[in-house]
Amino acid sequence: MGGHRSAEDIAGELKRSGARLARGSVYNSVAALRSAGLVMAADTGPGRTLYEASDMWHHHFVCRVCGSVTDVECVTGEKPCLEAEIPSARTEEAQVIFRGVCPSCTEDSRGVATRRPTPGARR
Repeated sequence: MGGHRSAEDIAGELKRSGARLARGSVYNSVAALRSAGLVMAADTGPGRTLYEASDMWHHHFVCRVCGSVTDVECVTGEKPCLEAEIPSARTEEAQVIFRGVCPSCTEDSRGVATRRPTPGARR
């Protein structure tokens, strides 16, 4: 399927393809793939959890208009890329979520703004 998908998306696609797999099995499989480091949870904020096939730490840009999620390279390439300044704390990961309007929603072919952000829009 590619991209950033929820367990529900995966279950729905399996059902459409004719596979008979219980929804719980999909959740268990995603959890096992995540534990094995083959799938990452894509932190895009509140709402359903999205997953992606990736083993490289990165962040995400979420479009407020269409809800598209785009990978953003981590400056350091590994976690944690930021450190919390909390005495005696050990930071294991830091997630940055960029929010705004993606290029497709911002400009048409002439570079003119065509859409305005819709609060809470997600895909």
